[in-house]
Amino acid sequence: RCLKLYCQCFASSQMCESTCRCLSCMNTSQHEVARNEAIKTILIRNPSAFDTKFGSGSSRPTSPNSNEISVTSSKKVSH
Repeated sequence: RCLKLYCQCFASSQMCESTCRCLSCMNTSQHEVARNEAIKTILIRNPSAFDTKFGSGSSRPTSPNSNEISVTSSKKVSH
């Protein structure tokens, strides 16, 4: 139902669109309450669940009640 981290859209804090090949998708604005509950539950179990696996920053929903994405940079400093 696309409310798990195996859905690439959901894992990257995006909602699925018509171009996705999802079946019975709930990662849409029509199912926002269920989507926000899933985000909240996942973040309780794993606070870094929505951190990006690529690049140097992290991307996660700012809150379970928001579609906004918070991006932070983690820079490495070498001496």
